[in-house]
Amino acid sequence: MGSKQGNQAASFRTYQPSPNLLFDVVPINPLDTTNLVKPWVVTYSIYLNGRLDSVKLHDSLETLISKKHRILGARLTAALDTFYVPHSESFSRDTLPAVVFSSNDHGEKSVKSANPHLPQLDARPDRITLHPAAESLQAFVAAEGTPEQYFPSPNQPELNPPMLKVDVETFSDATIISVRSPHILHDAKGYERILTAWATAVNSGVEDVPDLAPLGWDPLSGLGNKNSPANDAKKIPRGWTSIVGDAEKKMAASMTQEFESEPRAKSMSIHFPISEIKRLRKEAQVAAPDGVRLSENDVVFAFLARAWASSSSTSPSTPAHLMFPIDLRGRLPERFGPDPGSYIHNSVFAVPLLRTFAMEDLRNMSLGDVAMEIRKTVQQLTNEEMERNADWVLANAEQNPIPRGPEGLMFGVSSWRKMKFLDFNFKGAVESGGDGKLVRIWGSASTAFGARGICVVECDDGEGGLWCSVELPEGDWDRGQFGDLEKRGV
Repeated sequence: MGSKQGNQAASFRTYQPSPNLLFDVVPINPLDTTNLVKPWVVTYSIYLNGRLDSVKLHDSLETLISKKHRILGARLTAALDTFYVPHSESFSRDTLPAVVFSSNDHGEKSVKSANPHLPQLDARPDRITLHPAAESLQAFVAAEGTPEQYFPSPNQPELNPPMLKVDVETFSDATIISVRSPHILHDAKGYERILTAWATAVNSGVEDVPDLAPLGWDPLSGLGNKNSPANDAKKIPRGWTSIVGDAEKKMAASMTQEFESEPRAKSMSIHFPISEIKRLRKEAQVAAPDGVRLSENDVVFAFLARAWASSSSTSPSTPAHLMFPIDLRGRLPERFGPDPGSYIHNSVFAVPLLRTFAMEDLRNMSLGDVAMEIRKTVQQLTNEEMERNADWVLANAEQNPIPRGPEGLMFGVSSWRKMKFLDFNFKGAVESGGDGKLVRIWGSASTAFGARGICVVECDDGEGGLWCSVELPEGDWDRGQFGDLEKRGV
């Protein structure tokens, strides 16, 4: 294992300090530069009970970044250079807005009057239902744009989007906070850490916030050695593909065909009440051998994959690639020191299922059979294999490795259920109308290639059920299993 605290010069860039920016050392983890990460712009939206003081939210966030979260400030600075400087030398990056904070007070208007179909107020306890996604609701900021669109006006940087945009909408009984940023700044687990720190700063003071990982810390140091025999380009990990040459052409053609056949996409939220999760789990467990217990995540993933396949207009023979992400902070904690959560990005690594399906397979297989394919992949996934795969991918970045084949469609499910989002509260900023508790979080994304088929299980519903969101071709919501689900407020 490599040093956890060493000066890993290869993994960050330095430049001269400037008068308007506090952060002159910028750690960039190797995984941040892969094609799996860079194309994403992500918005996290959180719903909190009660009207919060937007001035207190602004001041506490500013203090948090400048005094405690220097690594986040460093990433903001790195993003400015990454996306702006190569395109023009006619201006100083000191003029660029890294963070923009805006707020809008809706007075005595309730959140339901502005958003009559707010999903968590419109779900049913006895069936799975479809609801408008965050970007379809008023007072939510959509994940618009891609990093490549962050520099449309190189000679007028004030016209370009900020790297981090925070929007606060206050109602008489609720507050909605939306945070939009390129994915290189933090991942979902990192956002949990930032949100916890922000709540602590609001409730008791920034001095009570634990520090993040030190600047320059590279937990994956020692991986990515191109001279290692194990990292020979021909020894690509199981389920991965090098997208170069003919494979790149095939994938481009496949994606072009998909977007031409279904050019319009739509995001929806899906609610699984606890009664339906129990029913589905009981149904699926019949297919499991003695001694194998399917998890809720196995079954929910299987349900979503089958619904996706049955609702897609693609041909039965189209390859279907299923995958899910694993957080290396939990899988390889020894690399991340005594507090793995102190490293806010990017430690998520893709895991393709052991089996590649045809769409017809998924349409015809039982819920339990698909869930078992997911469970088999999880059972065979060892820490050593994860480390070997990460090592190979980092060493072969020029091979453009991705966790799928070059043809067909991909569907992935990312679960945030281990994160304690619903444990947060911003009680120190409450003005009236509630307790400041977080009751729902949404995630939405925009990429250079579209965010289709990446489903995020965002949070529990407080009663044992769960919420998730996914973007699919618009027609998919009216076909197959998705077409059979009850739509609420859509």
